[in-house]
Amino acid sequence: MIQPVLASAVRSSVRVLLARLAVGAMVAGVAGLSGCASSGCSGCCGGCCGEPAGEGAVQATAAVPTKPAAVSAEAAKAAAAKAEAEKAWFSRLGYKADWTGVAAVQRGQVVRHVDVLGDLVVVQDGGNAVSGLNVANGLVRWSTLIDSPLTQFFGSVRSGSRLLASSDSNLFVVDTESGAVITRQPFARVVATRPAAVGPALVYGTATNQVVAHAPGNGFQAWGYFIQGPISHAPVVIGDRDVGVVSQDGEVVILDGITALPRGRARIFGGVDCDLAASDDALFVASLDQSLYAFESNNAAQRWRIRTQSPMRHKPVYHNGRLFVTIPETGFSAVDASSGKVLWSVKTLTGVAVAQRGSELLVDDGKGLTVLEVGTGDLIRTVELPGKSLFRAPGFADGPLYVVTEAGAVFKLSPKAN
Repeated sequence: MIQPVLASAVRSSVRVLLARLAVGAMVAGVAGLSGCASSGCSGCCGGCCGEPAGEGAVQATAAVPTKPAAVSAEAAKAAAAKAEAEKAWFSRLGYKADWTGVAAVQRGQVVRHVDVLGDLVVVQDGGNAVSGLNVANGLVRWSTLIDSPLTQFFGSVRSGSRLLASSDSNLFVVDTESGAVITRQPFARVVATRPAAVGPALVYGTATNQVVAHAPGNGFQAWGYFIQGPISHAPVVIGDRDVGVVSQDGEVVILDGITALPRGRARIFGGVDCDLAASDDALFVASLDQSLYAFESNNAAQRWRIRTQSPMRHKPVYHNGRLFVTIPETGFSAVDASSGKVLWSVKTLTGVAVAQRGSELLVDDGKGLTVLEVGTGDLIRTVELPGKSLFRAPGFADGPLYVVTEAGAVFKLSPKAN
């Protein structure tokens, strides 16, 4: 149970407000802001969390959101001020800054999860302080300690006016307007991945060789499916309702996410060290067995395979018929998703695709963002960013880009007109 720490909340609110004023952000406070109305379900859970919890749910006793006891506003202020002083990097990326915000990050912690969910940017630190920032203006709608700092979380999805935050053993249902924890639903099995939202259920992988679906509407497990080997990376949605999963023993399974009926199974020669990718009709796997695979969604048949000289460790990203991925010996590459043909490669670049702006592709290279010409792979520019950052681009192409520093500075960027 989370108890309010009122004195600390006041001090933290003042520190955050001063930090926002220092970077010129239009922020009026940290907690208790009603903000704008929810934009609806972006987590694909069918609004199921609007129903009363069943017997499987534990009613939360903390009805009032609690301000984290020790917010590192100074660190966030320094990071935000540095970025503002170097705001030319926005322009070099082809973006303009819409707003700057500051999420609550406790002393000694860094940001672990960032999820853009409808009208909220949800930022969670390693000690499980969670902040909900309004997408429209960067104001902190609420900030709360969701659970013990020792609890492992895997990020959040959304169902209507409910935020669904997944820990390893419980699903926390949080009101998106107030930040209050409404229910805590224990999982039937300890989970090991963030969920894939399919219909009325959330699908997880476990370390005990099972894919499980949890139904937030009643708090119970909807189904379970055994595979060979533990699962350490999240299932991925393929099309409307299928999910693809790869175990660390190399079993590939594609299931109907509603009924758990198998579409097909396949075998590879190793597990994975990064997340999967999917199109409407295929699953893409960058494997530790020194291969990049594509599997058909209807039967898990291998569509193509690219052999590499060493294990693959960078997440592939699918967009508009192409797979963007780092191939060990050839560098960051664009691959035709239908044929497996490598269209171009940049040998000197390793990283993960973040977003596309017009004909420019942005790649997270670990130090900042490298900008490439999407059609040819030609290097346009490299932009070093202030501090280590996380990037989120809802929709991937020609939309806003959210940049979040480890210290909790949050920037919403919009593409500039050419």
